[in-house]
Amino acid sequence: MVKLVYSTELTQLRLHRCDLQRAIRTGPGEAMRSLSQLILVGTSSILSLLLVGYLLHTAVLQFDQPTLVTVHSFEPHFQLNHDERHTGEWPHLDFKSSPLRPPQLNITGKALANAGNYLFMTPIGPHRETSKPAIYTLDGDLVFIDETHDHTSDFKPQTFQSARYLTFSHGFSTGAPNPGHGYGKAVFLDHEYQATEFDLVETITSLIEDQPGNSDFHEHIMTNSDTLFVTAYNNTPHDLSPIGGPKNGWLANSMFFEIEPPTGRVVSSWSAIDHIFLSDSRLPLPSYMGEGTKRAPYDHFHINSVQPLGDDRLLINSRHTWCSYVLDRASGKVLQTIDGYEHGFSWAHHARAHNLTDDGNFTMTLFDNHNMKDDKGNHFTQGLLLQVSQKDNSVKLLQTFKTDFYADSQGSLQALDNGNFLLGGGRVPVSIEYDAAGNIIWQARFEAEERGYSYRTFRGDWSGTPKNWDPSLVVEDKIAYVSWNGATDVEEWNVYVNESLRGKMKKLGFETMVRLDGLGERDCVSMAAVQGGDEVRMSNTVC
Repeated sequence: MVKLVYSTELTQLRLHRCDLQRAIRTGPGEAMRSLSQLILVGTSSILSLLLVGYLLHTAVLQFDQPTLVTVHSFEPHFQLNHDERHTGEWPHLDFKSSPLRPPQLNITGKALANAGNYLFMTPIGPHRETSKPAIYTLDGDLVFIDETHDHTSDFKPQTFQSARYLTFSHGFSTGAPNPGHGYGKAVFLDHEYQATEFDLVETITSLIEDQPGNSDFHEHIMTNSDTLFVTAYNNTPHDLSPIGGPKNGWLANSMFFEIEPPTGRVVSSWSAIDHIFLSDSRLPLPSYMGEGTKRAPYDHFHINSVQPLGDDRLLINSRHTWCSYVLDRASGKVLQTIDGYEHGFSWAHHARAHNLTDDGNFTMTLFDNHNMKDDKGNHFTQGLLLQVSQKDNSVKLLQTFKTDFYADSQGSLQALDNGNFLLGGGRVPVSIEYDAAGNIIWQARFEAEERGYSYRTFRGDWSGTPKNWDPSLVVEDKIAYVSWNGATDVEEWNVYVNESLRGKMKKLGFETMVRLDGLGERDCVSMAAVQGGDEVRMSNTVC
């Protein structure tokens, strides 16, 4: 017969691997001594898990009594692979009930509230095998990984037709001799994680055969009118002799398209070579980003962000001219140039306008890489907050968000609703939250040796309940492990033994652990996810 362990109160402990026995033995008060007597029954099994690096979300259940005794570790449990250099693996989270192996986030500091509870990123491992969209809590616990899509970037929540979606670019990146952009599609996941893919229905010449019409991974952003802006590249013949290149040369021309999902109909488009001189580029020719040949076209502009400014203007950013530009939305004409050479930024990414006024003024956030592969190590990467005035064509530095690293590609800077700023390190695997004064208050690092990275990182809210997969349950040595990838709103788990409800337990992180004292060899266990007081999905049954 299975029994419930009983206690007079719900107790929570933060227990570390090496301190478990000492905490139980020396903890203050009669309540701790009573708790230690209850835990001793499972000490050997818990210690065996701790020896391999787990910090457990646990709950101890006993039957016939109405109260639960809970032992909960605040930190997510993880397994550290000590042979990283040879296996190509990173420190990762490991679960019993799920095959997922996301990178472990090393969290320091405390993120300020009121700016979204989750972190959205696409962590790429040493061998690029894990570039899947991932959601974490701000404490570093896993919430969701999309197991069906890899080679993704720019993962974030957006609104389309009044509904919230998780969106990302999905495809592949080009490598040498023409690196730095890609070909793919925009993918939208609804609240049940049902995917819709949006493609760019446009013939674009490319080096990649059978890839016409594919958008680039740098940007996909929805508008208030439910259109989608995406970047793209057109590898095309072009006279490069004005900058010392071949007359019969080749250009990787930066473009963007405004498309109408889900048809892919093109609403508008823009081409850099029609508006920006070759001589405006600060990228040497030749360089690792192109030689001006058909095999390795010259990337003179390298567009990496697009944003609508109301109904009549756009803000775009060019890595290779060191400039952000305000464009007339109808004609594509450059209305204002925000020149990094004049205002102290270079090789930058992710220009975003905020607080737009009727007279054309706005504040702008920018991830200032200040480094690239052939120009690295002279100035730390930084985030910038600028005041831009279109009326008098002025730019003023408002704040600098300092780092101690050199990110030679990628990156993001997000203005948060709470007045803080989130910097995504791009090629450096770190995310940092700053207060308005530029002080670091929170940091998450996921790969110490900087072999991993995430193109951009965002903070926001999300609510999802999977449709196509159920909660996953594993039972080992009378300990049940349950998880439900992507289920954000589960409040507790109903525990069934032989189809009879025997207890309720609060959900504790991605994977929750329950010890079932008295479980017999012939007993069968299942768990039901509870949301809003109702059971919404049952796990598999383990006998």
